Amino acid sequence: MQLRVLIGLLLTGSVVCGCSGGAGDRPVTVPAEGQVTLNGKPLANVKVTLMNPNSPRAATGQTDSNGRFELGTFEPGDGAVPGEHQVAIEPVREVKGVVGLESAEYEDAMKQSMQGKTQAEADFPSKYMSFESSELTVTIPDEGEKTIEIRLEK
Repeated sequence: MQLRVLIGLLLTGSVVCGCSGGAGDRPVTVPAEGQVTLNGKPLANVKVTLMNPNSPRAATGQTDSNGRFELGTFEPGDGAVPGEHQVAIEPVREVKGVVGLESAEYEDAMKQSMQGKTQAEADFPSKYMSFESSELTVTIPDEGEKTIEIRLEK
């Protein structure tokens, strides 16, 4: 009986692992990095999202204090799928003081931190937060690297 269960588990694991796909199933990505500015000034702590209809996943990155970002689609820093992408930009809310909390305390702290808008969120032009309203596009080349300059105006 135990042998049958063991063989069944091994076969199930083989099927699941064999069907999961891997890096070989992924579309090719091209390294891409850049900078986001708002009214000519570097924009820190925003999430940059590029969406291509031919890609199974969006490419994303987060800006640092100098407004610089590096895109990743399947792994951090692996870039974006070649082609035309729609772009959305949204502020990232920093949540502090939640490391090491028990689950109920963590949940309460997260809910409390999401109350109201931060000043950065209030100042950010909301039109850039969706692909449809941002009207921003970026073309990623078939090979090489891509430096992206995203200039936002308020």
